[in-house]
Amino acid sequence: MDKGGVTFGAVHEQGARTVALEAVVAGLARLVHVSGIGADPESRSPHIRARGRGELLVQQAFPREHRASERHVRSRRCAVEHASRHRPVLPVLPMIGGGRNHLQPIYVEDVAEAIAHILADPSAAGRI
Repeated sequence: MDKGGVTFGAVHEQGARTVALEAVVAGLARLVHVSGIGADPESRSPHIRARGRGELLVQQAFPREHRASERHVRSRRCAVEHASRHRPVLPVLPMIGGGRNHLQPIYVEDVAEAIAHILADPSAAGRI
Protein backbone atom coordinates (compact mmCIF):
# COMPACT_ATOMS: atom_id res chain seq x y z
CA MET A 1 0.00 0.00 0.00
CA ASP A 2 1.33 3.42 -0.95
CA LYS A 3 1.80 5.51 2.16
CA GLY A 4 3.22 8.92 3.03
CA GLY A 5 4.91 9.57 -0.31
CA VAL A 6 6.55 6.14 -0.30
CA THR A 7 4.88 4.51 -3.26
CA PHE A 8 5.29 1.20 -5.03
CA GLY A 9 6.55 3.17 -8.02
CA ALA A 10 9.09 5.08 -5.94
CA VAL A 11 10.53 1.90 -4.46
CA HIS A 12 10.18 -0.76 -7.15
CA GLU A 13 10.54 1.46 -10.24
CA GLN A 14 12.51 4.60 -9.46
CA GLY A 15 14.61 2.91 -6.77
CA ALA A 16 15.48 -0.07 -8.96
CA ARG A 17 16.32 2.20 -11.91
CA THR A 18 18.52 4.42 -9.75
CA VAL A 19 20.47 1.44 -8.40
CA ALA A 20 20.98 0.11 -11.94
CA LEU A 21 22.13 3.48 -13.29
CA GLU A 22 24.53 3.96 -10.38
CA ALA A 23 25.91 0.45 -11.00
CA VAL A 24 26.63 1.44 -14.60
CA VAL A 25 28.31 4.70 -13.50
CA ALA A 26 30.40 2.75 -10.98
CA GLY A 27 31.52 0.41 -13.75
CA LEU A 28 30.09 -2.75 -12.23
CA ALA A 29 30.18 -5.75 -14.52
CA ARG A 30 27.28 -7.57 -12.86
CA LEU A 31 24.06 -6.63 -11.10
CA VAL A 32 21.57 -8.98 -9.46
CA HIS A 33 18.12 -7.46 -9.14
CA VAL A 34 15.89 -9.38 -6.74
CA SER A 35 12.27 -8.92 -7.71
CA GLY A 36 9.27 -11.15 -7.12
CA ILE A 37 7.30 -14.01 -8.56
CA GLY A 38 4.81 -12.90 -11.16
CA ALA A 39 6.23 -9.39 -11.57
CA ASP A 40 4.25 -8.04 -14.51
CA PRO A 41 4.17 -4.47 -15.84
CA GLU A 42 0.59 -5.10 -17.01
CA SER A 43 -0.74 -6.52 -13.73
CA ARG A 44 -3.90 -5.14 -12.13
CA SER A 45 -2.09 -5.15 -8.79
CA PRO A 46 -0.19 -1.88 -8.24
CA HIS A 47 2.53 -3.75 -6.31
CA ILE A 48 3.07 -6.49 -8.90
CA ARG A 49 2.82 -3.92 -11.73
CA ALA A 50 5.49 -1.71 -10.09
CA ARG A 51 7.82 -4.70 -9.69
CA GLY A 52 7.37 -5.60 -13.36
CA ARG A 53 8.03 -2.03 -14.46
CA GLY A 54 11.05 -1.93 -12.19
CA GLU A 55 12.47 -5.02 -13.88
CA LEU A 56 12.07 -3.38 -17.29
CA LEU A 57 13.76 -0.20 -16.07
CA VAL A 58 16.67 -2.20 -14.64
CA GLN A 59 17.05 -4.10 -17.92
CA GLN A 60 17.09 -0.82 -19.86
CA ALA A 61 19.61 0.82 -17.54
CA PHE A 62 21.78 -2.25 -16.96
CA PRO A 63 21.11 -4.65 -19.87
CA ARG A 64 23.17 -7.54 -18.48
CA GLU A 65 20.99 -7.66 -15.36
CA HIS A 66 19.99 -11.01 -13.89
CA ARG A 67 16.76 -11.20 -11.98
CA ALA A 68 16.58 -13.71 -9.14
CA SER A 69 13.03 -13.89 -7.96
CA GLU A 70 11.82 -15.97 -5.04
CA ARG A 71 11.14 -18.89 -7.39
CA HIS A 72 14.82 -19.09 -8.39
CA VAL A 73 16.11 -19.43 -4.85
CA ARG A 74 16.61 -23.13 -4.18
CA SER A 75 16.82 -24.13 -0.54
CA ARG A 76 18.43 -27.23 0.90
CA ARG A 77 15.42 -27.64 3.21
CA CYS A 78 11.81 -26.52 3.02
CA ALA A 79 10.83 -23.01 4.11
CA VAL A 80 9.25 -24.21 7.35
CA GLU A 81 12.57 -25.75 8.43
CA HIS A 82 14.27 -22.42 7.75
CA ALA A 83 11.61 -20.58 9.71
CA SER A 84 12.30 -22.90 12.64
CA ARG A 85 15.72 -21.24 12.97
CA HIS A 86 13.82 -18.25 14.33
CA ARG A 87 12.00 -20.13 17.09
CA PRO A 88 14.04 -18.67 19.96
CA VAL A 89 12.93 -15.20 18.82
CA LEU A 90 9.59 -16.04 17.25
CA PRO A 91 7.95 -19.18 18.67
CA VAL A 92 5.24 -19.23 15.99
CA LEU A 93 5.25 -18.78 12.25
CA PRO A 94 2.52 -16.32 11.24
CA MET A 95 0.32 -17.63 8.44
CA ILE A 96 -0.23 -14.55 6.28
CA GLY A 97 -3.57 -14.69 4.49
CA GLY A 98 -4.82 -17.51 6.71
CA GLY A 99 -2.24 -19.86 5.21
CA ARG A 100 -3.69 -19.46 1.71
CA ASN A 101 -0.90 -17.11 0.58
CA HIS A 102 1.19 -18.45 -2.31
CA LEU A 103 4.43 -17.02 -0.93
CA GLN A 104 6.57 -18.97 1.47
CA PRO A 105 9.08 -17.60 3.95
CA ILE A 106 12.70 -18.25 3.11
CA TYR A 107 15.77 -17.91 5.27
CA VAL A 108 17.69 -14.74 4.40
CA GLU A 109 21.05 -16.54 4.38
CA ASP A 110 19.74 -18.87 1.65
CA VAL A 111 18.78 -15.83 -0.44
CA ALA A 112 22.26 -14.35 0.07
CA GLU A 113 23.87 -17.67 -0.86
CA ALA A 114 21.78 -17.90 -4.04
CA ILE A 115 22.83 -14.38 -5.06
CA ALA A 116 26.48 -15.23 -4.40
CA HIS A 117 26.14 -18.30 -6.66
CA ILE A 118 24.58 -16.18 -9.40
CA LEU A 119 27.45 -13.70 -9.22
CA ALA A 120 30.05 -16.47 -9.28
CA ASP A 121 28.50 -18.20 -12.31
CA PRO A 122 29.59 -16.54 -15.57
CA SER A 123 26.83 -18.35 -17.48
CA ALA A 124 24.21 -16.50 -15.39
CA ALA A 125 25.21 -13.10 -16.80
CA GLY A 126 22.37 -11.46 -18.70
CA ARG A 127 19.85 -14.16 -17.81
CA ILE A 128 16.46 -13.68 -16.26
